[in-house]
Amino acid sequence: MALLASPIPGQVLAVFFEDDVYWHERLLLWRHDDDSWYILTPDLDVYAENLSGSGADGPSKVKTKGVDFRYWSRVGGSSYRLANPISDDQMLRSYIKQAYKAGLKEDDFDADWRPEHVVDAKGVVQPFSQFLGDRLVSHRLVGKGPASRLGGGVVTQCEPSTSQQTDIATVRPISAPGPDQTWVVVENLEGFKVGDSAVYDVSRDLMIGDHTGLIKVSSGWLKAELMEVAKATALLESRRPVQEPPAPLIQPTVETVLEEASADARTLLVDFDHQGIRFKEWRALVTEVKDYAYSDWPFEGPATVLYLLKHMYKHGGDPKQWLELWCRQKGIADQDRVKHELRCLMDVLYLGGTYDQLNLPVLASFETVARRIQWMPMHWVVLLPQTGAMPSSLQGTWAQMTW
Repeated sequence: MALLASPIPGQVLAVFFEDDVYWHERLLLWRHDDDSWYILTPDLDVYAENLSGSGADGPSKVKTKGVDFRYWSRVGGSSYRLANPISDDQMLRSYIKQAYKAGLKEDDFDADWRPEHVVDAKGVVQPFSQFLGDRLVSHRLVGKGPASRLGGGVVTQCEPSTSQQTDIATVRPISAPGPDQTWVVVENLEGFKVGDSAVYDVSRDLMIGDHTGLIKVSSGWLKAELMEVAKATALLESRRPVQEPPAPLIQPTVETVLEEASADARTLLVDFDHQGIRFKEWRALVTEVKDYAYSDWPFEGPATVLYLLKHMYKHGGDPKQWLELWCRQKGIADQDRVKHELRCLMDVLYLGGTYDQLNLPVLASFETVARRIQWMPMHWVVLLPQTGAMPSSLQGTWAQMTW
């Protein structure tokens, strides 16, 4: 999918490149043009990226979290994400301002564009003026500072130091490499990768000192270095950072990392009782569970677990209590084999919700249990020894169980 028609700062995207095997997380910061946005990457880099989904100068696939997928486990493959998600509004504001300042350096950047809304660090949509205000970049006062107001005249600026003057003096147009040298790209930007040969223009690109080059690209300046051809590969390899797996999203304890950081549609957040024992009230379970439709659902007809959970809550409180009330109403004894089998199935539902704390409606295994529960009473009636009409005590049982 391509980018949303009306994206806003703060939205989280998943992008996929044709030459990669992972989905990459992107945090939208500020609009660059119709197809490109300044984004924050898992490496905390900020630059403009083409998000049209064309694959020419950017990713070939773009998905929006909360629209195209809800959990990262459902994005369609492994993902490379922020080790520590932006959870503070002040940090998000600083990244947005950083992106805006980067855009001011571009000739085709629309500095007057403003979004109507922003998604804050908690995922809540807020008015732009309320979240960030009208001013993105603080302006310096020249001639109106304290010295001027006190009659001190025009505010003067300090001259750069000798070291600053020396650095500025070394900036000059880029020069062609020697016979045994080459300009090598040393960062990933706009399709260029570390180790690529730099394509430079002496009339436009710059050189700082004797070995550092700046190649002008649409989103800024691409850094390059002048290296000896024979030593370039070994030098770049020695600078390659050690790849470490991203840190977990949260790190409270070992148990809560496995349960709460999984972001899996099949699990719920874990609750504990007053003694610290793992337990979720059935009422809380019915409120938290959610049903999703899957194209490869292995059953005919819609899922029935969610409706069964709600029915048992309304007509008994939980599966165990519902079974006792139902058997009392229908005159079914404790030693009856039907109640014995139903009691086992009720224990599966009860423990799956209160102890395992699973999102039961999305699990095919619990759909099997639910359909067995609904089929059992009718099966029991069919196997009764009498061949006449259904006993009056069982009238409506099948209708009640299958709705």
